[in-house]
Amino acid sequence: MNTGSMSGETKSVFLKELIGMKPNTAANKEEASRREEPRLELKQLVRSPALKGRPRLQELVRFRLHVQLEGLRRDQETLIRVTADANYLLWVNGILAGQGPPRNFPDTLVGELYDIGPLLREGGNEIVALVRHLYVDTFGYLVGEPAFGLAGVCQGADLSTCNGQWQCRTERRWNEYAPRVNMHLGPLEEQCWNAAAGEEEEWIGAVACRSMDRRIIPSPMAPLRRTDVELSGDAVIMGTFPRLPLRNGKVYACSREPGNRVVAVALRMAEAAAEEQVYIGIRGQGGVLMERDGTSAVCHPYGHHVGEDYVCCSGSSLQQGVLLYLMGAEYVVLGSASPMEWPDELKVDGYIPSIDPLFSFDRIIGQLRYDSPLLPFKEKLTLRAVGETAFHTWKEMGEIRLLGESVPLVGEDCPDIETGNGMVIRLNRFRFGHFRLELEAETQPDRGLLEIGYGHTEDAQGRPMVFNYDRLVWSGGSAVFENRFTPRGAQYLLLSASVPVRIKKLVVVEALAPMPAHPGQFRTDSPGWNGIWQTAAETLRYSRTDVISSDSFREFCAWLGDTQHIALNYYYSHYDPAFIRYTWELFSRNTDGEGRMFSVAPGYMRFQLPVWTWQFWIGVRNHCLYTGDREFLQAVWPVCLQTHRFFGQFLTEEGLLKDPEGWAIVDWAKIDFGGESFVLNGLYRLGLLALADLAEYAGDGQSKGAFEEAAGRIVRALAAPRFYCSERRLFMDGVKEDGPAATLSQHAQILAVSMGLWREEQGELWQRISDPGLEICTLGEPSFHWAASLLWGTSAFVPFVRYMWEVYEWKMSLGVACFGHIHPRNRPGDYRHKQGSPAHGWSSSPVYVSGAFLLGIRPLAPGYKEAIIEPCLALEDVTEAEGQVMTPCGPIRLAWKAAVNGGDGWVRGQMPREISALLDIRQLAAPGGRLEIIHLEGLQATERPGGFRVTAPSFELRFRQ
Repeated sequence: MNTGSMSGETKSVFLKELIGMKPNTAANKEEASRREEPRLELKQLVRSPALKGRPRLQELVRFRLHVQLEGLRRDQETLIRVTADANYLLWVNGILAGQGPPRNFPDTLVGELYDIGPLLREGGNEIVALVRHLYVDTFGYLVGEPAFGLAGVCQGADLSTCNGQWQCRTERRWNEYAPRVNMHLGPLEEQCWNAAAGEEEEWIGAVACRSMDRRIIPSPMAPLRRTDVELSGDAVIMGTFPRLPLRNGKVYACSREPGNRVVAVALRMAEAAAEEQVYIGIRGQGGVLMERDGTSAVCHPYGHHVGEDYVCCSGSSLQQGVLLYLMGAEYVVLGSASPMEWPDELKVDGYIPSIDPLFSFDRIIGQLRYDSPLLPFKEKLTLRAVGETAFHTWKEMGEIRLLGESVPLVGEDCPDIETGNGMVIRLNRFRFGHFRLELEAETQPDRGLLEIGYGHTEDAQGRPMVFNYDRLVWSGGSAVFENRFTPRGAQYLLLSASVPVRIKKLVVVEALAPMPAHPGQFRTDSPGWNGIWQTAAETLRYSRTDVISSDSFREFCAWLGDTQHIALNYYYSHYDPAFIRYTWELFSRNTDGEGRMFSVAPGYMRFQLPVWTWQFWIGVRNHCLYTGDREFLQAVWPVCLQTHRFFGQFLTEEGLLKDPEGWAIVDWAKIDFGGESFVLNGLYRLGLLALADLAEYAGDGQSKGAFEEAAGRIVRALAAPRFYCSERRLFMDGVKEDGPAATLSQHAQILAVSMGLWREEQGELWQRISDPGLEICTLGEPSFHWAASLLWGTSAFVPFVRYMWEVYEWKMSLGVACFGHIHPRNRPGDYRHKQGSPAHGWSSSPVYVSGAFLLGIRPLAPGYKEAIIEPCLALEDVTEAEGQVMTPCGPIRLAWKAAVNGGDGWVRGQMPREISALLDIRQLAAPGGRLEIIHLEGLQATERPGGFRVTAPSFELRFRQ
C-alpha cells in the first residue's frame, strides 16, 4: 500500500514552507475581529390572511415587495435580516439570494443576515420570498404560527415587513396533502406546474401575525451557501423498467385531530364491481384493513422511507363492508384501476384508546379484530374528502433491465423516457442536495406526470432500489423540477413519465453551511489512508446543514449522541465553533422539568437515550476544551447539573446505574443492557469525568470532587467478581436479577482497560477481543472515537487503529463517496457488509484519529491554552505525515517523518505564541526502539522521557533510531 514518499525532492510545498516558517496568526485574528453585525430588529412578522391550516400538512405562500430606488452606488451595502416559520427561499430581482432559517423551537425564530446590495438596481426592484408553513411536527421543525419577517432599509426606503406594501398569495403548485418524505421529515415535493389547472391566486395584502411573543435572535452562523453541481456530463443511463402504473384516488382527512386513538373507519360500497381491485392508501404511521372473514392486511409506512403505503381488497369485500383501523394516519386515499364514484365522507365507527400508537403499533395490531369493541367519540369525527391524488406506485415497479452498455444522459444519442418504459440514471457518485431536472416533452399534452425516484444502494443483483421520491405534474413542453425545501441523497435517479420526455440538464444544488476559512488538513505518504481521510471529510461536509445533521440522507436532523461524535471530527476538519455551539444550545433547551434530555432537537418524538445524555456532557466538555467558550459553559452548566440529577433515581447503594430509563443504545451493537450494565456504567463513568472537568472549568470545586468520587465508586463496584467470567477470562456486559447478561462485547473489555480492571491473566486485549472465533458484540463506527481515546497509551492502540484501516479500506473498495453506517455484528472481522446509510457523519472517525493521535495534537486546557503534541507511528504504511489543526489562537501546523531504513527522522511545526505546548516523540519509535536526538530548535528538553517544551513559534527536532 505504501506507493510513494513525501521526502526529498518530492516534499510537498506545505512541508517546504514549514521549515523555518514564521508565526502567523492572521487567520485567527481575522476570525476574532469580525465586525459586529448591525442592529436590524425584526419588528413585525406577517402572514397571509388566506391561510387554511389543518388538515393540510403544509401551505406555501409567496410574498413580494416592489420598491423604487434612486441614486444607488455599485458598491453600496444593503443589509437585510430574514426569518420565517418554517422555511423560506428569497429572491431579489429574480436572483436567488438565500434560504433558511436555521431550525429552532417554535418560540424562537432565527434571523439571517444578507447583503443584497449587489442584487439591487436603479429604479424598480422586487423582493420575493417563497415560504413553506408546516402544520405537522417533524425532526427539525415543530409547529408554530406561520410567519415571515424581513428587516432592512435602502436609500430611505423601508424594505421591512412593517411596510404595508408587502403582498402575498397562496402558492397552489405544491400538493398540500402530500405524504411525508419519511417518518421524520416534511412532505414530499409534489409540484403541479400545469397552467390548465386554474388561474393563479390573486395578490392580497399581508397581515401582521397575531402575536409577537416569539424570540427573534440573530443567526450566529452565516447563511447556507448554495452551490450548483452540474451532473449531466457525468450521469449515464444504465437501465430501463416498465412504466409505473397510474392509480388515481380521493384523499380523505380527519375532520379534527383524533389524538392517541386507534380510529375505526367503516368502508362499504354496495355498488362496487365485485371483480374490481380497490386500493386503500394510508399516509402517516399506519393502519390495518380487517375483512369480515377475519383476514387482515397491515399498512405500516412509518420508517425511513416515504410515509405512504397501501393495501388492496376486492370489490366484493367492499360490497360486504370492511373496517379500516387507523393509527397516526394523516390521510386515507381510496382508488381503483377503473373509475369509481367515491363518497365525500367516510363514516367513523368509534375508537380504541391507545397511550402511544407510535411505540405500540405492533402490539395493537395483534389485538385487533373485525368486531373489536369500540368507544364512541363524544364529538362527531368523520373523514372528509379534501382532494384528488395519485398513489405512489413504486412498490409495483417492474424488474429493471440493465443495459449492456451505459448511455450518456444528455447529447444527440441520449434516448427519451418512453411512454412504456422508465429510465434508470446513475450519477458518478452519491450526491446530497436539491436536485434540479430540466426536461422537455415531445408533445404538448394537457397533463404530463413525471415520477422521480431516488436511490443510494442496490439489491443483490446490482439493481438500484428506490428509497424515496417526488412528483412533477406539468402541462407539456419544457419544464423544470427542483425539490426546493428538503434535500435528497442519491446515486441513482429513476424516472417514469406519462409522456415521452427528454432530459436536457441535471443539476444538484448543495445548500450547506459555508466551509470555514481555515479548515483542518491531514496527509500522509499512504494514498490509501489519504483517500480514507478525504472521504471522511466529505461525509462531514454533507452533515453541515443548518445544524450538525446526523444521517444527512434519511433523517436530516440533529441526534444528540451523533452530534458529539461529529463535532469531535469537526475540530480536526471543519473547525467552526459558532456552528457547533448552536447545535449544542438547541439540545440544552431540549429537557423537561425532571431532567430528561430528549435525543433529537427539535423533534416531535420526545424520547431519551441515557448514553446520549452523557454524550451531551462529554460534548460540552470537548467544546470548552477545543474552543475555550466559557460563556457557553456558564449557560449550559445548570442543564448539565439538572440532567445529572435525573439519573440519581436509578443508582444502587454501590453507586451503579440499574435499568436507567430510556432507549439503551451505543452504536447499534446488540448488547444486553439489562440490570446493572457494565457497558452503560462504564460509559456513565466517562460522562461523570467530563462533568468533573466542566466543574473545574466553572470553578465549582465541590461538584468536581463529587463527580470524581461517583466515577471512582463505579470502578470499585465493577471490579466485583460477579462482573467477571473466569471461564472466558472476559468481563460480562452486565448482571441481572436472574444471572449474567446474555452478551459479551468489545465495549465492556475496552472500558475495563480504561478503569484499570483488565487482568494480566486475560492476555493482550486486542488479540483477545478480535479473535474471529469469539462470539462477542463488536464496536460500531461511532464507538471508534471513544475506543481510540481509551486505548491511547496501551499496547492495544496500534492494532486497533490498524483494524480501523481495514474497516475503512473495505468501505473504500465499495466505491463510496461518503461513509455511512454498518451495523456491528457479533463476530470480530465481520464488517464486510454494504453501508446501511450513504452519508453518516458519526462514521468519520478517521478524521479525529488522524488529527488527535497520528498528528497527536490535543488540547489539555480550555481554548488550547495548553496542548500536547504526540505524533504516533501507528500504521505500517504511514512513515510521514503533515497536517494543520485549527485552534482559537490560530493553526497548529505539524509534519513528521519516522526514522526508517537507517535514515533520520524529524518533527517540524509552527505554534501560536498563545499556546503552551509539550512535544512527546516516544510514539515515533519502532517497537522496542530508542530515539537519539541529533538536533533541537525552538524546543527545550523536560524531565518527562521523550518530552520537550515548545519555546518558539517555529520548532524542529531531528532524531535517529
